[in-house]
Amino acid sequence: MNSENLKKMLLKYGLLIGSLLVLLIIIFITVIPSIKKIMLLNSNIFEERRQLEEIYLKGQSLNAAKEKYTAIKKEIAQLDDVFLARGDELKLITALEQIAKDNQVTQNLDINNKKNAPQNKISISLEVHGTYPNLLNYLQAIEALNLYLNIESGSFANLTTNITNNDNKKISLEPTITLHLEGYVYYND
Repeated sequence: MNSENLKKMLLKYGLLIGSLLVLLIIIFITVIPSIKKIMLLNSNIFEERRQLEEIYLKGQSLNAAKEKYTAIKKEIAQLDDVFLARGDELKLITALEQIAKDNQVTQNLDINNKKNAPQNKISISLEVHGTYPNLLNYLQAIEALNLYLNIESGSFANLTTNITNNDNKKISLEPTITLHLEGYVYYND
């Protein structure tokens, strides 16, 4: 009986070891290649995801660039308005004279527009006489013009106006100030 038990035990363990060997062979034949394929697919999916993210970011930057272009395009139109069109010099002179009249100052205007050489700017010299508050209002009105007037130099001079009364005494009125400005207005070529 011992030998029969021994045979049964050997048969059990033999079947068990054989089953384990068959199971290991099935694992090596099917499961390990499947795991390798899964890992390869995972790597490919990760790479495609990275590429799609790059494409998405490029698309986002393209959209941002389009938005910036649209905003800049609007500003360019505004910039064209601040330059003087050739032949509109009379409009500039009229606007400056109207500002002087509105602010109760006297103005001497000298425009040097040389016709013999092509220029991209006009040289302007202004000499303005008036009271301090009126000159400040005049300067603010020039600044508010929808025109780019580039002032290169400016100076103030104080001139006091005196008159004499019947007793030959000098009476001082509000002081008059002279403002001298030199600058340029550019053409929109």
